[in-house]
Amino acid sequence: MTDISPFGGLLVPLPFKIRSFQQSSVNDVCISPWYTSNNDHPEAVMVIGLPDEGVFDYVDYFLKQNPHKYVELSERTMFDWFKASALRPIRRGPVASNDRPDFLFGVQPFDEGFVRKQLREFAKMPHGRKNLVLVEIRGGLLEEERSKIMEQLPGRERNRRDVVLIPS
Repeated sequence: MTDISPFGGLLVPLPFKIRSFQQSSVNDVCISPWYTSNNDHPEAVMVIGLPDEGVFDYVDYFLKQNPHKYVELSERTMFDWFKASALRPIRRGPVASNDRPDFLFGVQPFDEGFVRKQLREFAKMPHGRKNLVLVEIRGGLLEEERSKIMEQLPGRERNRRDVVLIPS
Protein backbone atom coordinates (compact mmCIF):
# COMPACT_ATOMS: atom_id res chain seq x y z
CA MET A 1 0.00 0.00 0.00
CA THR A 2 1.28 3.49 -0.76
CA ASP A 3 0.17 7.06 -0.25
CA ILE A 4 -2.22 8.96 -2.49
CA SER A 5 0.01 11.92 -3.26
CA PRO A 6 1.52 12.07 -6.74
CA PHE A 7 4.79 10.19 -6.08
CA GLY A 8 5.78 12.44 -3.18
CA GLY A 9 5.70 12.23 0.57
CA LEU A 10 2.56 12.04 2.62
CA LEU A 11 0.30 15.07 2.36
CA VAL A 12 -0.87 14.75 5.97
CA PRO A 13 0.19 12.52 8.86
CA LEU A 14 -1.79 9.30 8.99
CA PRO A 15 -2.84 7.36 12.10
CA PHE A 16 -1.07 4.25 10.79
CA LYS A 17 2.28 3.42 9.20
CA ILE A 18 2.54 3.53 5.44
CA ARG A 19 5.42 3.68 2.98
CA SER A 20 5.66 6.36 0.33
CA PHE A 21 6.08 5.46 -3.33
CA GLN A 22 9.83 6.08 -3.18
CA GLN A 23 10.15 3.59 -0.31
CA SER A 24 8.39 0.80 -2.20
CA SER A 25 10.42 -2.28 -2.99
CA VAL A 26 10.64 -3.71 -6.50
CA ASN A 27 8.31 -6.54 -5.45
CA ASP A 28 5.62 -4.05 -4.38
CA VAL A 29 5.57 -2.01 -7.59
CA CYS A 30 4.46 -2.98 -11.08
CA ILE A 31 5.24 -0.63 -13.97
CA SER A 32 2.18 -0.61 -16.16
CA PRO A 33 2.68 -0.62 -19.94
CA TRP A 34 0.03 2.13 -20.07
CA TYR A 35 2.49 4.57 -18.53
CA THR A 36 5.73 3.64 -20.27
CA SER A 37 5.02 5.29 -23.61
CA ASN A 38 7.57 7.84 -24.79
CA ASN A 39 5.39 8.78 -27.70
CA ASP A 40 6.62 12.06 -29.21
CA HIS A 41 3.71 12.25 -31.64
CA PRO A 42 0.66 10.44 -30.29
CA GLU A 43 -1.99 9.45 -32.77
CA ALA A 44 -5.75 9.91 -32.94
CA VAL A 45 -7.40 7.30 -35.16
CA MET A 46 -11.03 7.80 -36.16
CA VAL A 47 -12.69 4.60 -37.33
CA ILE A 48 -15.31 5.25 -40.01
CA GLY A 49 -17.83 2.71 -41.21
CA LEU A 50 -21.47 1.97 -41.83
CA PRO A 51 -23.81 1.02 -38.97
CA ASP A 52 -24.03 -2.72 -38.29
CA GLU A 53 -21.12 -3.44 -40.64
CA GLY A 54 -18.53 -4.49 -38.06
CA VAL A 55 -17.09 -1.15 -36.91
CA PHE A 56 -16.96 -2.17 -33.26
CA ASP A 57 -15.70 -5.64 -34.19
CA TYR A 58 -12.84 -3.95 -36.05
CA VAL A 59 -12.11 -1.68 -33.07
CA ASP A 60 -11.96 -4.72 -30.76
CA TYR A 61 -9.62 -6.46 -33.22
CA PHE A 62 -7.45 -3.34 -33.59
CA LEU A 63 -7.10 -2.93 -29.83
CA LYS A 64 -6.15 -6.61 -29.42
CA GLN A 65 -3.49 -6.22 -32.12
CA ASN A 66 -2.12 -3.11 -30.36
CA PRO A 67 -2.31 -3.89 -26.64
CA HIS A 68 -1.47 -0.98 -24.32
CA LYS A 69 -0.87 1.34 -27.29
CA TYR A 70 -4.33 2.82 -27.84
CA VAL A 71 -7.20 3.98 -25.66
CA GLU A 72 -10.72 3.76 -27.08
CA LEU A 73 -12.86 6.85 -26.59
CA SER A 74 -16.44 6.07 -27.42
CA GLU A 75 -19.84 6.10 -25.80
CA ARG A 76 -19.67 2.31 -25.77
CA THR A 77 -16.55 2.49 -23.59
CA MET A 78 -18.16 4.98 -21.24
CA PHE A 79 -21.22 2.75 -20.97
CA ASP A 80 -18.93 -0.15 -20.00
CA TRP A 81 -17.15 2.06 -17.42
CA PHE A 82 -20.50 2.90 -15.84
CA LYS A 83 -21.52 -0.75 -15.64
CA ALA A 84 -18.12 -1.63 -14.13
CA SER A 85 -18.79 1.06 -11.50
CA ALA A 86 -21.89 -0.84 -10.36
CA LEU A 87 -24.32 1.48 -12.15
CA ARG A 88 -27.13 -0.44 -13.77
CA PRO A 89 -28.94 1.04 -16.77
CA ILE A 90 -32.68 1.52 -16.72
CA ARG A 91 -33.99 0.37 -20.10
CA ARG A 92 -36.83 2.35 -21.62
CA GLY A 93 -37.89 2.40 -25.23
CA PRO A 94 -36.00 0.64 -28.04
CA VAL A 95 -32.69 -1.04 -27.41
CA ALA A 96 -29.86 1.42 -28.05
CA SER A 97 -26.93 0.85 -30.39
CA ASN A 98 -23.24 0.56 -29.49
CA ASP A 99 -22.71 3.99 -31.06
CA ARG A 100 -25.39 5.60 -28.88
CA PRO A 101 -25.92 3.38 -25.83
CA ASP A 102 -28.93 3.98 -23.63
CA PHE A 103 -27.63 6.27 -20.87
CA LEU A 104 -30.62 5.97 -18.58
CA PHE A 105 -29.05 5.17 -15.23
CA GLY A 106 -31.31 7.19 -12.96
CA VAL A 107 -28.43 9.62 -12.32
CA GLN A 108 -29.30 13.07 -13.65
CA PRO A 109 -25.92 14.17 -15.15
CA PHE A 110 -25.60 10.85 -16.99
CA ASP A 111 -29.18 10.80 -18.21
CA GLU A 112 -29.12 14.42 -19.46
CA GLY A 113 -26.14 13.94 -21.78
CA PHE A 114 -23.46 15.55 -19.63
CA VAL A 115 -21.26 12.52 -20.16
CA ARG A 116 -21.48 12.77 -23.95
CA LYS A 117 -20.28 16.38 -23.74
CA GLN A 118 -17.46 15.39 -21.41
CA LEU A 119 -16.30 12.66 -23.80
CA ARG A 120 -15.46 15.35 -26.37
CA GLU A 121 -13.66 17.39 -23.72
CA PHE A 122 -11.75 14.29 -22.65
CA ALA A 123 -10.52 13.79 -26.22
CA LYS A 124 -8.97 17.28 -26.19
CA MET A 125 -6.73 16.53 -23.23
CA PRO A 126 -3.14 15.34 -23.80
CA HIS A 127 -3.65 11.99 -21.94
CA GLY A 128 0.01 11.55 -21.15
CA ARG A 129 0.84 11.20 -24.85
CA LYS A 130 -1.51 8.25 -25.39
CA ASN A 131 -2.81 7.13 -28.76
CA LEU A 132 -6.59 7.38 -29.09
CA VAL A 133 -9.14 5.42 -31.09
CA LEU A 134 -12.24 7.54 -31.63
CA VAL A 135 -15.41 5.68 -32.51
CA GLU A 136 -18.53 7.60 -33.43
CA ILE A 137 -20.37 6.00 -36.32
CA ARG A 138 -22.78 8.83 -37.11
CA GLY A 139 -20.13 11.51 -36.48
CA GLY A 140 -17.59 9.66 -38.59
CA LEU A 141 -19.91 9.37 -41.58
CA LEU A 142 -20.82 13.06 -41.65
CA GLU A 143 -17.88 15.09 -42.95
CA GLU A 144 -18.83 18.21 -41.01
CA GLU A 145 -19.04 16.36 -37.68
CA ARG A 146 -15.91 14.33 -38.39
CA SER A 147 -13.95 17.52 -39.10
CA LYS A 148 -15.27 19.12 -35.90
CA ILE A 149 -14.23 16.12 -33.83
CA MET A 150 -10.74 15.94 -35.33
CA GLU A 151 -10.19 19.71 -35.13
CA GLN A 152 -10.81 19.59 -31.39
CA LEU A 153 -7.73 17.43 -30.92
CA PRO A 154 -4.45 19.29 -30.33
CA GLY A 155 -3.01 19.29 -33.86
CA ARG A 156 0.66 20.04 -33.23
CA GLU A 157 0.95 17.35 -30.62
CA ARG A 158 -1.19 14.61 -32.12
CA ASN A 159 -1.17 12.96 -35.56
CA ARG A 160 -4.70 12.49 -36.84
CA ARG A 161 -5.83 9.82 -39.28
CA ASP A 162 -9.01 8.12 -40.41
CA VAL A 163 -9.53 4.40 -40.96
CA VAL A 164 -12.37 3.77 -43.40
CA LEU A 165 -13.98 0.33 -43.31
CA ILE A 166 -15.48 -0.89 -46.57
CA PRO A 167 -17.95 -3.78 -46.26
CA SER A 168 -17.23 -6.74 -48.51
